[in-house]
Amino acid sequence: MAEMTKYMVTGQPGAAGLALASFDNPQGGPAGLTLAELAFAGKITLRGDGETARIAGQIAGCQLPDGPGRAAIASSRILACLGPDEWLLLCEAGAETGLLKQLHSQLAGTHSAAVDVSDALVAWQLGGDQMRRVLAKGCALDLHPRQFAAGRCAQTMLSHAGVTLICTAPDSFMLLCRTSFAAYTASWLADAAADCGLRWG
Repeated sequence: MAEMTKYMVTGQPGAAGLALASFDNPQGGPAGLTLAELAFAGKITLRGDGETARIAGQIAGCQLPDGPGRAAIASSRILACLGPDEWLLLCEAGAETGLLKQLHSQLAGTHSAAVDVSDALVAWQLGGDQMRRVLAKGCALDLHPRQFAAGRCAQTMLSHAGVTLICTAPDSFMLLCRTSFAAYTASWLADAAADCGLRWG
């Protein structure tokens, strides 16, 4: 997935004030986990039927996901199907206001809902050749590339935090958690990467 474009947005990112220290891989070589916040990435939750998602995808420029557990990725935008009537639309920073306005206009009169949750969730970009192994320390999902390939998504627990995982590329995940759990999640990931190294930011 292309890096989210960072437009000028007021306020602070969800992980403002959180400063983890990068540390070397004790085995040598590059850090096994990379972690960076996608600051100000737009996030919209959608509830409704398949037509709701089709309209959302059309507005955002994404294809309709095949079903729950699937995500359609189009450049800096993602439409993830989290359940039979639940979707998450991710976009570049600052674009959520315009997208939400279009959604409300197109979905008027239908049994649906579209809500901006950009401030409620923090989005992290994860990478590194040990990324899946690090996540597996606190996640019950089968994260093997054959089972959780690019275009897969799921809501799950990472240790004690509820998270949404989206595989955006074979070696890249997006992880979303509640803003109130941002510090805990980042600290847990850093601790879990103690044996392979962390590159922060």
